[in-house]
Amino acid sequence: MRGGRSSEASVQARRDAILELVLERREVTITELAGSFGISAMTAHRDLDALSASGFLTKRRGVAVAPSDLHVQTSAAFRRRAAVQLKQAVARAAVPLLGEPRTVLVDDSTSVLPLVRLLGEGAIEPVRLVTNYVEVARVAGGYSGLSTHLLGGDYVADLDATFGEDCVAALGRWHADVAVISVPAVRAGQCYHSLSASAALKRAILKAADRRVLLLDHTKLHRTAPHLLGGVGEFDVVVVDELADPEELDGIRAVGVDVVTVPVPEPQTSPDR
Repeated sequence: MRGGRSSEASVQARRDAILELVLERREVTITELAGSFGISAMTAHRDLDALSASGFLTKRRGVAVAPSDLHVQTSAAFRRRAAVQLKQAVARAAVPLLGEPRTVLVDDSTSVLPLVRLLGEGAIEPVRLVTNYVEVARVAGGYSGLSTHLLGGDYVADLDATFGEDCVAALGRWHADVAVISVPAVRAGQCYHSLSASAALKRAILKAADRRVLLLDHTKLHRTAPHLLGGVGEFDVVVVDELADPEELDGIRAVGVDVVTVPVPEPQTSPDR
């Protein structure tokens, strides 16, 4: 049994490394992958089939092809595997800042998933989560202290979440103690998103809560995207890791927002699952 688990972990680690290579080079042949990783062509085919089935890349005529940069930035599958340890550290620091909320609004950011788990583990009084993110409902379902209301609207499978006018309108019927969201880009005190529907949904979430918390990791700072969500001054507190650009953090503090920085965790020796 122990050997089986180790073998499974090593296969996953190799597939993660293959994906990183394909994302970096955009296109890689089966022959190149087999040579780079010391595996047979058949094993390379199996690895690519698994990655393709999960939506991470496209396999065609012996070549692995990376998805578009926009897909990598927005797809829930990609976002769940990015900066996992940083998101966990930021979530741990954010939980005490929420107080004792009865109703929490969370968006479809993968940064909220570790926070949901921590809320479930520490819930003394029942907590209601309101969200457009289906994965939040799946995670919360494992904790007796959490209940979830899923907002309606148009379901987007790649994002595993609902959006659109109906989704935004549904938020108008809720009032929460606290809202917790993340954004993919912050620069010079402004928050941005690559997708207009996501930006609209996040704006509506912020309007429906008494307290607003922004979860970030340093990779999201000093970046922009096509759609302006709003000023960082709309948040009460920003939680981010200590590798964040000091100038960006000074700009956030300058508009009266509390900034909480957390240490960067040591890298794990085994792949995140």
